[in-house]
Amino acid sequence: MRINRNTKQRLFEVIGRIDPTFKKRKLNENRVNSKEDLVNYLKQNYPEADDMDIEAAIWWFAHDYHEGQNSPLYSIVSTSSYKPSHMINNVHDEDETVVDMYTDLENNFS
Repeated sequence: MRINRNTKQRLFEVIGRIDPTFKKRKLNENRVNSKEDLVNYLKQNYPEADDMDIEAAIWWFAHDYHEGQNSPLYSIVSTSSYKPSHMINNVHDEDETVVDMYTDLENNFS
């Protein structure tokens, strides 16, 4: 049986709520110096993406991987122009391009 990406992500979220010892990947903080690093990376790899899609992918990445108020990613969440609507619960509710960029950020920066 093959599990699609949305199902796998939701399963990880449920396991994380049930088992607090279940850990997601850690951020490689040495690779992320600023939001501009993430923006430049996405613009280079997704030249067709618009600025709002890039902002959304970065916001979700920062939201999911920040490690508290002293984390550089927490600052991105706090100051971003992107704010998800109340209808969007996680990155997988976003446009496919945003999900692809988010996954790319995960693979390269965590």
